[in-house]
Amino acid sequence: MAEVLLPRTPLVFALVALIGCLSPPGPKGLPEPAPTEAQHVLVLGHVRHPGPLLHRPGLELREAIRASGGFDVLGNRNAVVVTRDTLDGRRVRVRVSAEDEAEPVWLARGDVVFVDARY
Repeated sequence: MAEVLLPRTPLVFALVALIGCLSPPGPKGLPEPAPTEAQHVLVLGHVRHPGPLLHRPGLELREAIRASGGFDVLGNRNAVVVTRDTLDGRRVRVRVSAEDEAEPVWLARGDVVFVDARY
């Protein structure tokens, strides 16, 4: 099957997310996800209600944290780690900031989000 290359523009991602074919790319350093049968994203650490969230195309990091009740009193908005299994079998951990609205962090099925504590 031939791979179809689409331009990486917000309009294309909005249309593709609406159709449900793929999630927009993650931030620099967060690779393409490996295929998985998981239907959830796991949000752990210093959030009010840690646990699994049902993934949907276009799920963004800050939205997942809000759906988990938001940061608890110790939650560090600048110390969030996203763990993702990659196509080549590696497990990659990328530290991101939940305050950086300029570069959204799109989550994929099977991602694990961990909010570290402020010390």
